[in-house]
Amino acid sequence: MKTLQFNKNGKFRILQISDVQDTKATSVDTLNFLEAAISETKPDLIVLTGDQLDVLGLWGKGEALKKNVRNAIMGIMAPLKASGIPFLVTFGNHDCQTGMPNDEQAKIYAEIENCICFDDINDGRPDAGTYNQLIMSSDGSKPAMNIYMVDSNSSHPTAVGGYDMVHDNQVAWCKKKSLELKVLNGGKAIPSILFQHIPVWEIYDVLKEVPKGTKGSLAAFRSRKGKYFAIDDEAVWQKGTYGEVPSVPEEANPQFDAIVEQGDVFAMYFGHDHYNSFVGRHKGIDLGYCPGAGYNTYGLNPRGVRVFDFDENDVTKYETKVLRVDDFYKKPLYEPVKNFVLINAPSSLDAAIPFTLKVLPMLIAVIAASIILHEFVPVAVVIFWIAVAIFAAGYGVFSLIRNTAERKKLLSKFNKK
Repeated sequence: MKTLQFNKNGKFRILQISDVQDTKATSVDTLNFLEAAISETKPDLIVLTGDQLDVLGLWGKGEALKKNVRNAIMGIMAPLKASGIPFLVTFGNHDCQTGMPNDEQAKIYAEIENCICFDDINDGRPDAGTYNQLIMSSDGSKPAMNIYMVDSNSSHPTAVGGYDMVHDNQVAWCKKKSLELKVLNGGKAIPSILFQHIPVWEIYDVLKEVPKGTKGSLAAFRSRKGKYFAIDDEAVWQKGTYGEVPSVPEEANPQFDAIVEQGDVFAMYFGHDHYNSFVGRHKGIDLGYCPGAGYNTYGLNPRGVRVFDFDENDVTKYETKVLRVDDFYKKPLYEPVKNFVLINAPSSLDAAIPFTLKVLPMLIAVIAASIILHEFVPVAVVIFWIAVAIFAAGYGVFSLIRNTAERKKLLSKFNKK
């Protein structure tokens, strides 16, 4: 594993990217955004916190699966590869749902020269996506900060629509590593930040349950169905955005309590819930979100990334902010129609039900209007719907050709760097 250290001025910057959720056809808008974000922020390290790939990628089987996943990873990683900036990767709930196990995907990432996390996935880590990375002081004499990357796993094997949790062996590994690092640091815990995809159960402790209809509240699902939650102003210190209730495991697990007991982790940051970017504090630990970055999946318009600035004198007093596309990138989207659909699409199967109930009356109204008008001006109605179909088909073909050409051009540019 590569050694990292603070810059001579005692500073270190991390760029967090989450939920790219791309497919075989790498999004041109995502590529442009990632290139611009890296150029704008000039990070010392990039961390990707899962769901690099989407489950809806039609990945195929056998050799076709391997080829498609490989091409997709190399596509979305092209701007990072071209930058030469070291990066770390962990996995989300969707990555393994492509059909390729995460440890096999890790080998593909490891082929990229500035990937510094998968050179040896048999180093005692409990899985490919769970490990740590030390950052040394500016003079290289001592550890100044530690990063834990944790694979928060995928769908729960028995909970329909629910999520798995961080497993006991992963919790045990983090506790063991914490003790090892403490010994390495002369008996003093090394201040650590932890990144994983799915939030811990305790993220709800920086929210508050409120009556239905309360301003700023959102309806919860699954085990919390029928309840409504809003930001707790006393616990949340960076409001950011709150656009969906946290999708967490269906029950608490020992991870957070173990981390509190360890005493080294001062912050945990997640992805998973694309609309969220707020940060709160619970039991002395910051719990925060990085919004979704990908344009082949649902998300806020504009998409975003999170930046962290650390000072080696006290890394716990870090600064962090979310940067949105329009903060530094002004070019129009290549796929505005797709983006319009995705920013209005439901964020989950649970959210799809109220979304459908809201959209259904409009669809019924359109159909009813068409039927009524057909009684009076049948030719006009038929011509209208034929025109709509022709426009949709024409736009689809035009968009496909345009994006394919631009994608090829961009990937060629990145691969030449």
